[in-house]
Amino acid sequence: MQTHASSGARERPGFDGLDCRPWAELGAADWEAWQSIVDANPELQSPFFSAAFARIVGRSSDDVWVGRLWAHGEIVGFFPFHRRRFGVAHPLGRGLSDHHGVIAGARLKLEPRELLRRCRLRAFEFHHLLAAQTSFCPYASAHAGSPIVDLGAGFAEYRRRVDGRSSIWSKVEAARRRLERAAGPVRVELDCRERRLLELMRSLKSAQYHRTGGRDIFTDAWTRQILQRVFESREPTCAGLLSVLWAGDRPVALHLGMRSRAVLHYWFPTYDPTFARHSPGSILLADLARASSDLGVRVVDLGKGDSAYKARFSNGAIPLLEGRVELSSAMAIWRRVRGLVARLARQH
Repeated sequence: MQTHASSGARERPGFDGLDCRPWAELGAADWEAWQSIVDANPELQSPFFSAAFARIVGRSSDDVWVGRLWAHGEIVGFFPFHRRRFGVAHPLGRGLSDHHGVIAGARLKLEPRELLRRCRLRAFEFHHLLAAQTSFCPYASAHAGSPIVDLGAGFAEYRRRVDGRSSIWSKVEAARRRLERAAGPVRVELDCRERRLLELMRSLKSAQYHRTGGRDIFTDAWTRQILQRVFESREPTCAGLLSVLWAGDRPVALHLGMRSRAVLHYWFPTYDPTFARHSPGSILLADLARASSDLGVRVVDLGKGDSAYKARFSNGAIPLLEGRVELSSAMAIWRRVRGLVARLARQH
C-alpha cells in the first residue's frame, strides 16, 4: 500500500517511481501532500506553487497533467504541466505563470529528461523556472531575475535601505501631494471585492497593452477565467487581492495580484492615463509594500522584467531560467536550423 508524503520522505534525495495522470484524478491526500511539500521548502513560497493555484488552473483547462514522484512508497514531489501537441509540455499556468518548477523538497535530485520520459513527453519549455532547481541549468538558454521588495527585516528597514540608493520614496510622496491637489484625498483600498472594479482593471490593462503595442491577453477567455477565479479565491496559500488607489471618488490605479502567507505577487498593475503625470502606479505600489509588511508578507515579488519602477523599488531578486528540455537530439537540431533560417530571412 502506498502512503503519502511525510517530512522524512521529503528529505531523501532522488525518486524511484513516477506516475502521470490528469490533475482531476488527484485526491485530497495528494493535494495535502503537495501543500505540505510547498510549506516545507522556502523556495516554493510564491502562490504560483500552491496547491490552490494548481486547482484553479486545472478547473480552467483540459490539458493539465501531473507527474507524481515516489520514493520508498511515499510521494516526494509533483511535476505539473500542460500537455500540448506533439508531446510538448508547458509550465502550469502557461504564459500567466511568473514562477514554476517541480514541487519538491530542496534536496530532491532529479534528471529532467527522465521526468519527460516517464510522463511520455518529448519536450518541456520553461520561461520562469526557479534557478535554484539546478538540474534544469544545463537546459537553460537565458538567465533572468524577478525583482523583489524584501520586507524580511520590516518595512522601515526596507525603506531605509532603498532610500540610501534611490530617491523613489521622496518622489512618491511628492506625487501623492500633487494627486491630492488635483483630484482630492488619496487612499488605498487594499482588498476590494467589487466586480465592477475588476472589470475596470481589465479594461485599463487592455488599453495599456494597445498603447504599448503588446498583445492583449484579456482577449483570451482562458485568461479571463483564470483571473476571475484568482480574484474569487480566499485560500490562505493563494488569495486574490484587488487593490485600488482612490483620489477623491475616482479609482486612479488598480492592481490584481495574489498572495500566499509570505509572498504577495505583483501581477497586473494598471492606472488611468488621465492621471499619468501624478505617478499613481508608484503610489499604489508604495502603499501596497507598507500594508503588506503589516499583514506579515515578507516578499512583494514584482515579476521578471526590466521596468524602471522595478529597479527603483526592489532590493533583491529571485534568479530564474528560460529554456527547453528535449529528449530528441534530432528535434533540437531541427529547432536550431529553423531559428537560423528565420534569422537569415529577417536580414534580407
